Amino acid sequence: MKKTILIVGLLLAAGAALFCQPIDSKKGYLNLPWGSTVKDAEKAGYVLMQDTNGLMDNLWLDKTELYLAVPKEKDVLAVLLCYYKGKLFFVNEKIRMQSAQSKLEARYGNFKKSGIYKNEDKYVDWVVNNEGKLKFYSIMICPKSDGTVSTTMQDWDVFRMLNKDIQQYVAMSGSLVDSFKLVANKLVPAGGNKVSTYAILKFSSDFKNVQYDEYIADALTEAIFNTGSVKIIERGNLEKIIKEQKLQASGLIDERTAKAVGKISGADYVCFGSVKDVGQKFAISARVVDVETGEICAMSRDTIEKDEYLLGSSGGASNSNSSASSNSASGKPVKTAWTVTKNRNDFDGYTEFIFTLLGADDRRCVVIYQRNDDKYKSKLISGIIARFDEADVKVDNGSVTTIKSVSNYYYKENGKEYRLDIEDEKRSGRNWLKLFMNNNHIVFRARDIVTHFETAGLLSKMESEGITWSELDRAMKNQEF
Repeated sequence: MKKTILIVGLLLAAGAALFCQPIDSKKGYLNLPWGSTVKDAEKAGYVLMQDTNGLMDNLWLDKTELYLAVPKEKDVLAVLLCYYKGKLFFVNEKIRMQSAQSKLEARYGNFKKSGIYKNEDKYVDWVVNNEGKLKFYSIMICPKSDGTVSTTMQDWDVFRMLNKDIQQYVAMSGSLVDSFKLVANKLVPAGGNKVSTYAILKFSSDFKNVQYDEYIADALTEAIFNTGSVKIIERGNLEKIIKEQKLQASGLIDERTAKAVGKISGADYVCFGSVKDVGQKFAISARVVDVETGEICAMSRDTIEKDEYLLGSSGGASNSNSSASSNSASGKPVKTAWTVTKNRNDFDGYTEFIFTLLGADDRRCVVIYQRNDDKYKSKLISGIIARFDEADVKVDNGSVTTIKSVSNYYYKENGKEYRLDIEDEKRSGRNWLKLFMNNNHIVFRARDIVTHFETAGLLSKMESEGITWSELDRAMKNQEF
């Protein structure tokens, strides 16, 4: 009897431990990982009812399915699961819970460790665009006045593609797909009334932006599909096969490996090739292998005009100013007057990047990024050297902002010490960084002295040093938290 009680107690304890496990929104929702299917949810014990109302206007809804799930936990009042192309990428739950941070962390994990911080009345793990505005997030926790908490969680990569600001990338304007019509017709052998199955592998590419590779692959896939005589095997399944078979996933595919992928995936034909950036155009070389014979049965070598997305004129940016000044979506450096000095501090374990922009006088704009070996200790400090208490800053659209210097930071560059004036007491300098990144130039006026700064290209300069916006945002959160 005692043994039975002990076993039951251990089982209950194990169940309680599982129930109390914090949700990791970057991986999924409880025992439903991002990318899992409806069948996976049903196997996990969720009872689902499809919701046809469509709660989010900014999603590509023709490939999105919404399901209401019967909650499995006592205090969870409602759960909404959203699937894109059959894969889970978004969850919204309403839960009865006190809004104290300690209570929320019991559910959603340690905020500081996860990069979650308070934004007005919400708790958000956010990434901002180059305007400093909230654009993408993996979790948003919203305490309500009625004693409940509404939380949205999403797969970062999928939601980014579905966001309105880069809808051109997802839905495509059709121009690039139309450009691929001739290529597609060359690559689809005449097969009578038979509907052939195609596996389109990842093309090797010299584009520096991986999103461009995917964009071109999607356009080619859609163009081949639009010929009306083929079925397409989902790319995710192909990548899984390549990984499992330890084939070359880097684009180094030949006829032999293409045939192997075709046989395993059940494809009749396998398409592979390469893409090269040639300025205003890109060159595509494609081949198709007949899986049954192992022979190349179709080829195409074509040069195609880039559309606006690939030319980088829009680049998915939300306004022209930020695109012109900072965005380097084309993968090519933007001409800029910013310079960079890099120093390594082995004692404290960080690499320091000092980005400097000189004005007509001794004033200068400065961004200092200390990339620590421990990313949770990285710091970012930005401001202007002008020795001022209060100043006016005029930006591209003509608006004027009054800035107050509330703190300063001393640093050394090329053996000389400088005093950097900062508006933010926590020294993250988020406001200064927004001004620098969002404008082609700013005009600074203090003590009746006016200085012009050509601020274009800061983000591009940072990217050339291997620095991403997400790690800059992480560094600022470290200081602001």
